[in-house]
Amino acid sequence: MASLAGWFLLQKPNLKSWLWEKRWVLLLFAIMVLLRLPQWGTLLQDDGYTYYRNLSAACETFSFDPDYLFTKFRLADHPTWGLAMLAAIPEFFMPGNANSFFVFQMAVSLAATGGVYDLLRHHTGCKQGTAFLGALAFGCSPMYLGMVSYPSLEVGLSSFFICMIWAYSRRYYLLLLLTCALTVTSKEFGIVLVFGFFVGGSIAEFCARREAGAVKRLWAVLKTPRIGVLCVSGLCMGLAIIAYLLNPALSWFDLRTVVQDHSATHLGYVGWSWSYSIYKLEELVFVNFDWLLLLVVLACLVWRRMRRMTALDSESVILMLGAVVAGALYFFFSCLAVTYTLPRYSMVTELILAFCAVMLLAQTFPVRVPQIVNAVLAVLLAVQGYFCIDPVMKWWFPDVDTGGITMARVSQVDGRHMGDYMVYNYQYSYLRRGLRDIFTRYDPAEYDFVVLDRDGWFYLTYLYWDYEDRIFRPVEGETTVPVREYETDETQGNALAKALEAGILQDHAVITWSPTYEESTLTVEQARAMIPDCYTNVEQHEWDGGPAGKLIYFTADLVQE
Repeated sequence: MASLAGWFLLQKPNLKSWLWEKRWVLLLFAIMVLLRLPQWGTLLQDDGYTYYRNLSAACETFSFDPDYLFTKFRLADHPTWGLAMLAAIPEFFMPGNANSFFVFQMAVSLAATGGVYDLLRHHTGCKQGTAFLGALAFGCSPMYLGMVSYPSLEVGLSSFFICMIWAYSRRYYLLLLLTCALTVTSKEFGIVLVFGFFVGGSIAEFCARREAGAVKRLWAVLKTPRIGVLCVSGLCMGLAIIAYLLNPALSWFDLRTVVQDHSATHLGYVGWSWSYSIYKLEELVFVNFDWLLLLVVLACLVWRRMRRMTALDSESVILMLGAVVAGALYFFFSCLAVTYTLPRYSMVTELILAFCAVMLLAQTFPVRVPQIVNAVLAVLLAVQGYFCIDPVMKWWFPDVDTGGITMARVSQVDGRHMGDYMVYNYQYSYLRRGLRDIFTRYDPAEYDFVVLDRDGWFYLTYLYWDYEDRIFRPVEGETTVPVREYETDETQGNALAKALEAGILQDHAVITWSPTYEESTLTVEQARAMIPDCYTNVEQHEWDGGPAGKLIYFTADLVQE
């Protein structure tokens, strides 16, 4: 930031004229920040807690020793060195505060959205207002917007990839090398995105060349500096990542296992499952208005064909074809890597689809049409980022009755739920806000937290309640108490029966269940019938989170022998 400030001052700009010239970009950034600020302070959950806990631990005892950097900055055993080291910057300023990851993801989101604005301006010939609305629609992609507060690898991976496309287009070779490295060192599939863009971009560059003879054209493409940077850097880093994946002692994903039965309980292998792949395709098409973005892309292509319009800007074709091939390869390899079908894994393809839609709109229709369509898209996508309003998504997938605006139950294959599948966009977080209200009312130093049935774990076991600031914290402090979370399922490590037998239960308890973690949401009557006999004086309560949903819970006293 100091370097950027120094560079800016060296330009000796007229501040007033500079602000006026950049007014659309600054307005874009302001809206992007305002749309994301309501997520500040969101309680960590599921994989998000795991990623942040790893990052916080790495920063707590930081060392420049190469072995330390290699080992500690692999978040959950993913090759995340680039992403984690950038995310560590705000963590050093805000140690132990999960909002630091929010700051990091906000920053990279702004960078990627600004890059899309610049690409629209330079390669479509559109006006600033049109570029502003197109970039806004892109930045409002529901998962990209709604999960900025959820520590994940997908936000960084997607942002670095878009920034790589921008650096490639602007021929900023050092920045291209950096963003390429960051994309590869954000997650395993980063190398697939880089390779896919290299293939698609090279094909488009080849077709755009005018040299006589295929060999000469191919040689001219390979001599292009930006292609060379992608080729050399991608090849070197790709080999390194493959070597990393071939070592099961380092990676969570065993690349050596190429054949395995998908019906087995084990996940995380290379293979093929038709049910898994079809479900991944459904997530790609029917989630978060992606079907609408697909219709926009198809409408643009059909319209251009019918009207026999002149060819698209050659550079925009190179960028879009590279992005599409990258997205296609990403989807294909994500089908081969049989693991949890979490919706957030499709974030990068959702953004590629939005990128192509706004780029085509700006070059196909008169100025008013892309402005209106982009404005409508921005509103729909922004609302979808917080509340599930996509009618096709709610028709295609089963509903989850939250007590407010229903959510779609995404990520379920062959009748089995798969991982933290309800963590997409932002509506899932209403339960976390409800828990914060409950713990404000009922001191966890005196109350246990009991979850009914299996798959209802709220991931509170490793958190601490700060009774002064009234928030959950991932690390212990002077004003915190540990949260005691127990489950009624006796097979779990934190089973209530084991705690009762050990005599460590408190005299009071808050008892509830998560409607987003069960295939069939419990009714109040079913929940009351499941309350263990060791509790008496059961009283029912309700927390109202408005349109997001409600949380029903009970308070009870432990039977004294």
